[in-house]
Amino acid sequence: MNLRVATIEDIKLVTDMALKFAHSSPYKKYIEDSVVEEKVNDLLMGPTNEKIVLLYQDLGMLAGIKTKFTYGTIPLAVETAWWVEPDQRGQKAGGELRKAFEYWASQVDCSLVVLSCLDDEVGKYYERNGYGLYERAYMKEL
Repeated sequence: MNLRVATIEDIKLVTDMALKFAHSSPYKKYIEDSVVEEKVNDLLMGPTNEKIVLLYQDLGMLAGIKTKFTYGTIPLAVETAWWVEPDQRGQKAGGELRKAFEYWASQVDCSLVVLSCLDDEVGKYYERNGYGLYERAYMKEL
């Protein structure tokens, strides 16, 4: 099967992908590799009703957590890292990961799925798949 839930045995593969994700981010100067490694370990060790890492072969991964809406009690699934190898983007892996994450979210009783992006093209992809834009974040370095 091409798509599966990652286990602790996948720690190196998932960590490599998570680091690629982190290093490609505009937040990269704030990200510490050791913290990424700790987060991956935490995600892989946790119960899959609270957090999950999905793998699509060695081509991509999507990690997320179940949490509650900041100002309420509605459970939601929040993507924390989504990486697809650049030469595989626009192919099957990303869409399959998204669908599997949505399925997982429904199975752990989440009412909402939250996906983040940093560019309009990815935002358009989300919109084509039923997502709406709710908020934008702005940062100021002090």
